[in-house]
Amino acid sequence: MSRSLWLLIVLGTSGTVANAQRCVRARQINDTSQVLVLLTRTFGPDTAEANNARRQMRFLDSTAIPTLVAVLCAPPKTAPTYVQVSAGGQLAGLGRSGLHALVQAIADSDNTLASNAVTAVNMLQYSDRGIDPTPELLRLQSDPRPHVRENAVQLIQLDGSDRQAAIAAMTQALADPDSDVRESAAARLITIRADSRPLIPALLRALRDSVAPVRQRAAQALGSTGTWDVAVVTALTAALVEDVDADVRANAAGALGDLGAAATAAVPALITALRDRNEDVRAVVAMSLGHIGADSIGEARPPILAALATALADRDSSVRELAAHALREIGVPAAAHNITALRNRDPQVRVIAIQALGEQPPSPQAIDALVSLLSDRDGDVREEAVSALGGFGPTVEPRMRTLAASRDAILRRSAGKVLDYLKEVDRLPIADRCFDLALAPWSPNLGLQGDTIFSTPPMTVRFTRIKNSWFASDDELSFRVAPANGAPMSVHGPGFWTPVAGKDSVSIVWSTGFSGLSMKLAVAADVLRGEAETFWDFPRPHQTSQVTGLRVPCK
Repeated sequence: MSRSLWLLIVLGTSGTVANAQRCVRARQINDTSQVLVLLTRTFGPDTAEANNARRQMRFLDSTAIPTLVAVLCAPPKTAPTYVQVSAGGQLAGLGRSGLHALVQAIADSDNTLASNAVTAVNMLQYSDRGIDPTPELLRLQSDPRPHVRENAVQLIQLDGSDRQAAIAAMTQALADPDSDVRESAAARLITIRADSRPLIPALLRALRDSVAPVRQRAAQALGSTGTWDVAVVTALTAALVEDVDADVRANAAGALGDLGAAATAAVPALITALRDRNEDVRAVVAMSLGHIGADSIGEARPPILAALATALADRDSSVRELAAHALREIGVPAAAHNITALRNRDPQVRVIAIQALGEQPPSPQAIDALVSLLSDRDGDVREEAVSALGGFGPTVEPRMRTLAASRDAILRRSAGKVLDYLKEVDRLPIADRCFDLALAPWSPNLGLQGDTIFSTPPMTVRFTRIKNSWFASDDELSFRVAPANGAPMSVHGPGFWTPVAGKDSVSIVWSTGFSGLSMKLAVAADVLRGEAETFWDFPRPHQTSQVTGLRVPCK
């Protein structure tokens, strides 16, 4: 390779010639290329071969930059996307020159190279190497091409090596002459992990932008700040009430819900917005009232409960369902409204109300109301009533045995299903019991830093009798695992446990829907023993850990 081509690639020289030359090597890359073969082998099924390929990749130095850039240029039939993303990660790991080449590729006129570079830089936030691309990305903010500035602003990190410069760049991007750049800057702040409160003034200005999509994203970003700033609540309330764009109103309502109790002052406006002419706005408002109601205490809650109860009769089914979910989220304080909702004309509202009552301590009123639904005309309603009653445990068993002898065939079958549910959940001696979990160090040690939250379950759990409704299988009955004794909820939300057919063991899964961990544990008296394994929604080696669970009193 000529020295001039090398400099064009490494230094990211702009211009048509540089853009053309940066990908010229792509035509020479094929499956005999040593680097491409190594990259591909790291994802292969042969563990020994994959580990050997990873070891060899560690010996790459800056002389490999042109080849790695070429892999980013290659067509999918030559280099699959996951291999190209891996090539980008290798580039970033080669030091300043490699990271510079990767970030400069974002500005390339070759769409394949630019797109793959964006993906690769985005994946750096999940890397265990602590690579911060932000200083390189900030240089692209002065590029005259809006699409380059847009791509760069989507990747800026606020918690990197120069936080103040990143905040200044995001402030500038929120006022960029191009609306797509402004929208992308606000969108970036919706999902960014770092504290974005210093950008609140710029986001408040963006909430008044002349372009509706910018206002939409700004509203969402303000909701993700977690602020108690009165000015934010006031501005979002004004957008909910006054904005002519329905999506802006909906996003403002959603942002207020995301702020939880901090947005209590907005409750009257949200209740009024349950009469918005747009059904999507009303649906988001119902959901947000649930968030605020669950997060609030005292005088704020009764008007929220009354408004949601009224919304159960909305002409739109999605509004009715989200109002029911909101009452479910509020929990025990909404029990009376959930019992009333069991008579709602919408079967799905009845189903959600049943699920809500099944998650609460059983009361005589709830049991009576649920028993009445065992002969409901809707099959899904009957099934949920069975699960809710089964979740109440042995308390309902005598009544179910009486109903199992009923002359009513539907009632007889439903009561029999409750008894089957009780039998399944009690097959292992762990239902309604609490255990302290201890995990050995994960192997291999990937140094995941912030990503360890995805492989960390609650350290004390309760194996509830409540039927799992997340990621549920039609073939097997599983039950919810909840934090116990003051242990915080993990990033996954509730997990679920499933008795393993024909064995004295249990399978447990915690998942965000994308990444998480699973456990397979043998059950012996008051001790659980077995193995945990991580899983990811992107290429990353799985890890394993030995697990021990010791029974403790549930407090």
